[in-house]
Amino acid sequence: MKHVKAALMAFLVGMVGFWMPTDSLAAGVCTHSAQAAVVYDPQSDTVLYETKGQEELPMASTTKIMTAYLVLESAELSDWRVTVSETAVSQEGSSSGLKAGDVIRLSDLAACMLLASGNEAAVAGAEAVAGSEEAFVALMNEQAQAWGLQHTHFNTASGLDGESHYTTARDLAKMAACAMENDAFRALWSEKEKQVSVQGADGTVRTLSLTNHNKLLWQMEGCVGGKTGYTQKAGRCLVSCAERDGARLIAVTLHDPDDWRDHDALLTYGFSQMARFTVSEAETACSITAQDGGTFQAVPEQDEIQFVLPAGKQKITRQVTCPAPKASPQEGEAVGQIEYWLQEKKIGQITLLARHVVQPPENPPWWEQGWQAILSFFGLG
Repeated sequence: MKHVKAALMAFLVGMVGFWMPTDSLAAGVCTHSAQAAVVYDPQSDTVLYETKGQEELPMASTTKIMTAYLVLESAELSDWRVTVSETAVSQEGSSSGLKAGDVIRLSDLAACMLLASGNEAAVAGAEAVAGSEEAFVALMNEQAQAWGLQHTHFNTASGLDGESHYTTARDLAKMAACAMENDAFRALWSEKEKQVSVQGADGTVRTLSLTNHNKLLWQMEGCVGGKTGYTQKAGRCLVSCAERDGARLIAVTLHDPDDWRDHDALLTYGFSQMARFTVSEAETACSITAQDGGTFQAVPEQDEIQFVLPAGKQKITRQVTCPAPKASPQEGEAVGQIEYWLQEKKIGQITLLARHVVQPPENPPWWEQGWQAILSFFGLG
């Protein structure tokens, strides 16, 4: 066993760097028809493949990734009912079937955006959250900056073309990865079909049946989400996300006439560049002395942890933290953790549990302590 003594009231922190024993990234070219394309691994923040990944281009309705994310963030605080305006329904392009005066939940507007790509839903959501589309677009640009998307700028909430409405394939992949951190977003954009309830201006209630425009949910192995887009200026744009064998990758194409086929090829190529890596903690234990004098061992909850990362030398940092507690823990109680970091990103954690706990001896009652003191005073103890 690898035992490490922890000083009283101190933290046991071990930093160990090691390299993944995997082969180098396989050489290869992925053919496609896109003007710009990227395959991205969000866990390691690695671009596995790109063509003109930093070229600023219009992105059509893939814009709604940001719009839906911000709407859902607001809906988490208060999922209020929104009245759809005349301005919203006057939007050109794709529609989810909303009418002026309709009343719909804020979160359902996000569903109308992500599945049916409703332009009127995007504007209605923008007006509800920020008061106007213009004010909401300012929030979109603020969020893009917060996410480090230096080559992204929005003019519209729907994705209709604007003079300075653009992104890059790289930025769009990272935008999708950030948006997927929202559980509601991640669940919505993976749904093939959804029904939402709408109350009309006359008080009657009807159901909108939404079908996801992302055909890859039906056609591609492991597809768990994505967003389509099209304008004459932007051409066909597509973001897709797939999971296979423990890895999750995001593909982006901009101005791509053959996007369905290309995404299948791009993601298949991306997954071929991933490798599984196992870290064993079966022999790891930390011997700890609590402040009350009790002792225990901090033992990993599981014997190993696996990562699926881009093949090649990946330096992972292992950090162990075990505080010396004031009181001895109970058997099986969580007492620390082992964290695994790839550069500045945490990629995994194992909890440390208290095992082989030896509680401190109990102090004798006060009268016994007093009697022992008297005996000791007369030299009889």
